[in-house]
Amino acid sequence: MMDTGRIAGALMGLAAFVAAGAVGLAKGLAPSACAWRALAAGALGFLAGWIVFGKVGRSMVAEAAASDPRKGEGKPGSPPGGSER
Repeated sequence: MMDTGRIAGALMGLAAFVAAGAVGLAKGLAPSACAWRALAAGALGFLAGWIVFGKVGRSMVAEAAASDPRKGEGKPGSPPGGSER
């Protein structure tokens, strides 16, 4: 089974790498500085994509889907079962 979090992270990392490298070269930075900045942007892009679309993101979506807003669960101060008296 494919891990969608890692795939999304890889795509975001690649996009960040290319964008940082292209912008750096367009602004006239030295190629070595561009390379380091692009590598850092790629690593951070991968990490962000992996967190958002990986296990953390899936668990947040599952938790949000499990709560039933009609019952009032998750609202501070609401009684269990959602009956407001």
